[in-house]
Amino acid sequence: SKHFSCVGDLTEIVGRLGTAPEVWQADENAMYVLRCMVLHSADISNPTRPFRLARQWSCRCLYEFFAQGDLEKHHGLPVSPLCDRAATDIPGSQIGFISFIVQPAFEALATLT
Repeated sequence: SKHFSCVGDLTEIVGRLGTAPEVWQADENAMYVLRCMVLHSADISNPTRPFRLARQWSCRCLYEFFAQGDLEKHHGLPVSPLCDRAATDIPGSQIGFISFIVQPAFEALATLT
């Protein structure tokens, strides 16, 4: 849920401090943001794995999402985004996840290389 602020914070700090490691190491906040971004990138890195593994884990996540949506429907609650098995465009959701979440995060990190 903090994805966009995480990417934005990193981008802002790169703009302010540049990419020299010694400058970052001297700034405790910059190092905190970098650590958060690295951890977040690991969390969303599934599409960077070999396809066979990425597909298995995507299916596991979707199974969990759809189980949540089924429970929400059962209890008369609004179904959360991507949790409605009847309405979710699975290929489209994966493309959106990669395009709007994964790629910008990894591009932000790549500015430090």
